[in-house]
Amino acid sequence: MEKGFADGGGKAAFMQGRIDPDGKVPPEAADTFAKIAKPSAGEPKIKVISAELGKATFPTDRGPRELPAWIFQLTGALGPATVLAVKPDYQLGYSMTDAKVSGDGMTLTVRMAKAVEPCPGEPRITYEPEFLESPTAVAVGLKPVTGPMEPGVKGNCAHDMMYRSADYPIKLAKPLGNRVLVDANGQPMPAVSS
Repeated sequence: MEKGFADGGGKAAFMQGRIDPDGKVPPEAADTFAKIAKPSAGEPKIKVISAELGKATFPTDRGPRELPAWIFQLTGALGPATVLAVKPDYQLGYSMTDAKVSGDGMTLTVRMAKAVEPCPGEPRITYEPEFLESPTAVAVGLKPVTGPMEPGVKGNCAHDMMYRSADYPIKLAKPLGNRVLVDANGQPMPAVSS
């Protein structure tokens, strides 16, 4: 839901899957509707006003793409709920990181986690990029490397919980081409031309 709901009750109902098809969801949309609705979620429910097959933009491993989607209009919503209209076995999770691909496809610049600055008396940890290539995919991740202890006496130093990222260059053995780029957890990662 890009635009949200007119009130908190509608938002809560949507997030909990309390959505009544109200006879407006065609049989061919049933599997897609099941991704957002939980029949036993309880009351009160918001209702489907209409459902139609259309297109919407979704993130993919090659950047945003317009794909088939079921577009559900719901009571109390400020815009439609769009759900990707493909079989569940074609869908994977989505990585929080991304990559830029050089013009020749041989170099990836992958944005991944950056090591935190150590406190006095702690070892300095850095990350080195790792990757594995196959005919159908390239997997990338980070290997922690423990360095020397930070000078000083360990004391009342604390680390914040902020996520920091850095760019890591990776030189492939052959161009990325149509191979899927995935992170260390196997989640597809967006790869766009630099």
